[in-house]
Amino acid sequence: MNIISSTILIRSLIGVDRKEAMRRFSTFLSNMELNSEQEEFLMTVISYVCENGDITKDIVVNEPPFDERLDVFNGYMGPLAKYIDDIHKVVSV
Repeated sequence: MNIISSTILIRSLIGVDRKEAMRRFSTFLSNMELNSEQEEFLMTVISYVCENGDITKDIVVNEPPFDERLDVFNGYMGPLAKYIDDIHKVVSV
């Protein structure tokens, strides 16, 4: 088992530090103008990461509750993808 796999396993058991996830969320928000639905979507992402230890773009695109609500990011799919990548990096911290 490599170090990333070990980290993912540990994070899946104990979750991710909410403070770090929120810090990355704040950075994302400072660069974007989001409506309340988009912010709520991102809070769902943060909760998922904190509980499950990780998230990927594949999960967001293909799994509920995310896939059903992606339409709130009409023009922001690029920044959303970057945010998901950034929050995924919390795993390797």
